Amino acid sequence: MMTRPGLNDSGGSSVGTFQITLPVAKVPANGGTLGLGGLIDLSNTNDPRLIIRDHLDVMDHVGLNAQVGHDILSMALPLLANMSELDGTVSLWVEGVNLPLNGQRILREGTGRGHLDFSSVRLRPTGPMAQLMKLTGLSSDAFYDNVKFSPVDFTLNNGCLNYDNFTLTLGQKDPLDLRFHGSIRFDGSLLLFVSVPVKASMLSEFGFKDPTGQIAKALDGERIDIPISGSRTNSKLDLSKVNVKPLVDQAIKKIGTGALMSKLPGLPGDKSKMPTSGPAPKGLLPGLPGEKSNNTPTSGPAPKSLLPGEKSNNTPTGGPAPAAGPTSKPASPLKVPGGLFK
Repeated sequence: MMTRPGLNDSGGSSVGTFQITLPVAKVPANGGTLGLGGLIDLSNTNDPRLIIRDHLDVMDHVGLNAQVGHDILSMALPLLANMSELDGTVSLWVEGVNLPLNGQRILREGTGRGHLDFSSVRLRPTGPMAQLMKLTGLSSDAFYDNVKFSPVDFTLNNGCLNYDNFTLTLGQKDPLDLRFHGSIRFDGSLLLFVSVPVKASMLSEFGFKDPTGQIAKALDGERIDIPISGSRTNSKLDLSKVNVKPLVDQAIKKIGTGALMSKLPGLPGDKSKMPTSGPAPKGLLPGLPGEKSNNTPTSGPAPKSLLPGEKSNNTPTGGPAPAAGPTSKPASPLKVPGGLFK
């Protein structure tokens, strides 16, 4: 449908609209369909617009290949621009779109939102994607099947396609998840990051040796963001802007503290075998408080005093009296120097 400027009651020109409505058309493409349609608003000749108000299925299970990755999918994930092999399907819908058709305005204006969904993806990486595989300990030239992409919602705003947490997962036994977030500008420039889990292979890439894997183990669950620079069809990992030293220092501190605690008896974390039962150790000096020597006599003749006037604590308090001598006379008092007994 086309509308043109009309006339007012006086026969003069009135401000009207000049719009072209494009009915939605379904076009077969790579085993799926492309949906084309919308409204071209030419009411302002200096600022023509493409308007898609309602939900439009732009791609419905369109088959993937390396060319689709380079020309189309790189607008959402630049690392897909350089795949030696790529297959699977992709679906895309948009709504609320208002984009300028002027080549300069579209670089800084426009709004909209959409949703991207992949299925049954298989790929063989090259370029920065292959570098990313190697960095995380995977083969950089393997063919990966059953690659999982999370569905992702995105917005169009001020000349950018923006999204958060667009996740690519590889492997089943020990899956590796790569989480992309940021912006791809319509001029092809990037403000994009990929979040990756810390691996021993990654530490080596940044110059930190971890031959036993203890540092990587201590950093289990930690992630780092790697900037992706360049353009959507020629991107690269900007490793020069990644600083893993604070994480390594954190791991070394954690490992060092744990080792110290395990070597100090009696401290939390100590695993040494300390006696918890059995006889108390003998005292070093008999008679001192706390000494419970089993050799201390509790009966029998009193030991001689070491010092005149001393009242020994070892004086017997019980037991049989000393046996009488062979005569009937009472025993003479014990002669002790110092006159302790009389």
